[in-house]
Amino acid sequence: MAIEIEYCSSCHVRGRTVNFGDCQYLQERAHVDDEEALSFATNLIDPRVPADDTDIRKVARDLRHFGPGQLFQLIVGMATSLERISTGEPASERQSPAPGSLAAAARAVLDWPRGFQIFAENLRLLYLKRPAPAGQRGYHPMRGASLSVGPDLRKMVLDCAHEARHSALYSGVASIAAPSAGNGLSGTCRIEEDGLWQARRGKPGLPGLERALSHCLEYDQQIGQVEAAYMFLIGSPQVQALSSRWGVPLPFVQDLFGVTSLEHASTSALMALTHASGPANTLEASIIEVGLPGPPRTGAIPLWEAVSALCGRPINPWPDVFAALKNGHVACWMDPRSELSLVDRVYVSDFDVLRDILSGVAEGDHIPRRKADLHAVASVLGLSTLRCASWQRRGIVSTHPTFADLWLARESFITTSEVQRRLVMNGATAAKLLEISREISGAGCGTVGPKARKALITLHRRAEVEALYGPRLAKRAVA
Repeated sequence: MAIEIEYCSSCHVRGRTVNFGDCQYLQERAHVDDEEALSFATNLIDPRVPADDTDIRKVARDLRHFGPGQLFQLIVGMATSLERISTGEPASERQSPAPGSLAAAARAVLDWPRGFQIFAENLRLLYLKRPAPAGQRGYHPMRGASLSVGPDLRKMVLDCAHEARHSALYSGVASIAAPSAGNGLSGTCRIEEDGLWQARRGKPGLPGLERALSHCLEYDQQIGQVEAAYMFLIGSPQVQALSSRWGVPLPFVQDLFGVTSLEHASTSALMALTHASGPANTLEASIIEVGLPGPPRTGAIPLWEAVSALCGRPINPWPDVFAALKNGHVACWMDPRSELSLVDRVYVSDFDVLRDILSGVAEGDHIPRRKADLHAVASVLGLSTLRCASWQRRGIVSTHPTFADLWLARESFITTSEVQRRLVMNGATAAKLLEISREISGAGCGTVGPKARKALITLHRRAEVEALYGPRLAKRAVA
């Protein structure tokens, strides 16, 4: 049997009648600074007004179609998270949020998107002040605050919160980037060399950026414009996605964008770069457009294998290589499998032209100091990430090398896979890894590091192997 809203349903089930309208249950009206926002929140669930008739015209157009129910759930979730984080109470012990917290959350929704971004960023900063497990440092509390809403609204809310975090970090990094007249900072800081900010698991993100920013502010240090732009750039999910799609390691992407200052790496600039009609996507489309029809020519190999085998210089090869492909200076064919990265899809056979391009690339002074993550190590050495990870575990390859370290290792050692590629580039029709391995071993060229059982791809001293093969190997672009 249905009962009216002013009666307690739980008591009714037990055979008691409790009317909340009686004087003994009346409470004083809550007083808050923002009465308008609190009234907006409570009116969303006014039982006297059907949901379809609830007035939500004050809400931004983007939010209206979610309806009063989801908006109320979002406001309650935000208010509850605010109180839980402020007081430190466990989630299981929290009660309904106080009117002031409801009003603050409702105002954030009413002032969408800017008001919401301010609320979300303040909530995140409160969360960071609490002691938390190391694995939770990158957690955004708006994830918990939005658990009770639908997936579409939750995505919109989290995207807005992350944009606020990115904008706040951009402002912070801008304050420590040199030249920065009048910011009171002194000294310089090379954050990667000092171990303050590193590419962990190949995915440098915003937590690392925050650590570096906090350090620089605490010790009155500043960083260069190129380094600041790099930090901000590769913390962007859009840039990380492009790095994976292209198959180009993150440390090399900055030069592809031509980003040399923090202004060029701002959120709006990144959105323009990575937009469907932006330079990032038109570059890829241009290379695909100039690809020759039909299957690759006999002897053609994937672009990344060719670049790795031919590049013996401490450079970022990709801006010049992509420009040459785009302009038709290097003939290429496209693998039709779209799930592959760009450098896996592009096949080339003009190895002499490619070597000349690599020989003419100018050396930069900003990359040698950078840390090379696993993907960078694999790209430079021409190996799979699984192979590199295995070699790192066995101590054959350094686990946290700089690019200077990585390039030095590349010039000291050679893999059997590089030998195979350079033989093919020089016209060899049959160059099997097993035969190459036997020939190298038969000549007395030992392996570097412990050799895994039945391993075909092994590491050897470059000088010994190149002396063994001589002109049979295709020449490299060297310093």
